[in-house]
Amino acid sequence: MIISSFFNSENGDRLYNADDLARRFKLFFTNGVFMNRSNALQVVSNEGLSVNILTGACNIEGYSGEVTSAENIEIPTPDSLYSRIDAICICLDLLEREIRAEIIKGTPSAIPSAPYIVESDVKKYLCLAYVTVGPQVQSIYQADISDKRLDTALCGIVTQAVQSMDTSSFYAQMESSLVNFLNTSELTFSNWFASIKTQLESVDVAILQADILELQTEQNRQLNYIYRTGQGNDNRNISNLVNNFLQESEDDEMMLTLSVQGDYFREGAVLSASGSFPTSFMRFATEIATNRRVIIDFTNCPKLTSYYPIYANSNITIKGLRFTTYEGSCLLSYGARIEKCLLSGGQNGITGTLVYAKDCKIEAKGLDTLQNAYGVNCGGFLENCDIVATSESTSGKGNTNGAFGIRIDHIYPMTVIGGSARAYIKSSATTSEAVGLYVLGSLTEAVVNAYGVRFPQVAKGGYTQTNAVKINSGYGSIIGCMSYKENAIYNATNIFTGGNCEVNKTYGLS
Repeated sequence: MIISSFFNSENGDRLYNADDLARRFKLFFTNGVFMNRSNALQVVSNEGLSVNILTGACNIEGYSGEVTSAENIEIPTPDSLYSRIDAICICLDLLEREIRAEIIKGTPSAIPSAPYIVESDVKKYLCLAYVTVGPQVQSIYQADISDKRLDTALCGIVTQAVQSMDTSSFYAQMESSLVNFLNTSELTFSNWFASIKTQLESVDVAILQADILELQTEQNRQLNYIYRTGQGNDNRNISNLVNNFLQESEDDEMMLTLSVQGDYFREGAVLSASGSFPTSFMRFATEIATNRRVIIDFTNCPKLTSYYPIYANSNITIKGLRFTTYEGSCLLSYGARIEKCLLSGGQNGITGTLVYAKDCKIEAKGLDTLQNAYGVNCGGFLENCDIVATSESTSGKGNTNGAFGIRIDHIYPMTVIGGSARAYIKSSATTSEAVGLYVLGSLTEAVVNAYGVRFPQVAKGGYTQTNAVKINSGYGSIIGCMSYKENAIYNATNIFTGGNCEVNKTYGLS
């Protein structure tokens, strides 16, 4: 069938509707925002829990929509415990015969993800932005808004669907420019080569060969290996691969980058306790001292679960790991480095001596247990990490212990930059404590430094928190941090500090 348009009607034999016009426009314009200026249909923060869509126009399947004055979008009530991601969209609704603004609410989670936008034959969407809505927030800031207008998978900008054009004049100009470039480049190269030749004649050949050999040796020290999961005993295979590499005596300076990839992780028996090593789901350590290093990348590996922890020492860097333990600790770290990991432990998120973590989410759950819940229970360095510890008794066990986001009970120093630390407890026991950052009173030598860290407090749904920060003794500084509840900055009654810690009062910590 051939569809033709548009012709004058004679006695009603050429009648057209909006679909015919939209079909024609669809041939010339792609879906997206008309980007005649940089802020067209941009989503910006507004007062309180709302955002505005600035003026601008869009095209969806040949239908056009225009925001003539700022369109206000109300953000649904935040969750009490977790963050979520909402999508701000422009919707084409063919049944209602309109283009309108819509918000698609995300699901609250410790690791929130953007909502899935469902389209149909009669509903199409342009996603303008994602908005991260934190737990119990009272305002949306511009930093919470992720602009998606240039993302062609979600929105994109309108472009013309040009099929062909006469390029002969452009080709002639390019050919002339190319000939001129080649002539000029040949002369430049000749001069450069003559200069290099003169320099090489004065170079000590032995020194040059030594430099080349050093570069080749350094390249040979960088090894890359891909492990495909689903082989059976994957946890033991990966552990053996890493530990065998660490124990090799040849070239103590080598580094292995191990990428774990696959859709299905087929685990085997756990690794039994051996020497100073406890029973572990995976173990990345050796009794032999070595300078060898291993980077283990779990980004393309499915989420892992176990009753036993992962053990890693200072030779190890772990990336992209998603791991949950039902009991005990999630990661036993003795100097390990972790990046962009999601760890959820039954009692401890991370424990050991030292950990260096960046862009991670770390959780500890003390559900129906007589043990404390610790998000991070060691020293080290935390950068832009979100740490949560919860302790709850749901079967009348009378949990008398507490929850601690970050706990310092040793002489290893702890530095925290950015991110957040929080602790919640739901228990009838009055002796229970829930503290975002806690330093024990007996540790006079403890050193803790926190810069720009958020310590949110929650007292809803039966969950409570006793202190945002509690430092009985020790040294260090609490600078540029914020503790808040119901959008009010807390004062000294919620921050207990002792020892010789310097506290910045600007943000309500005293």
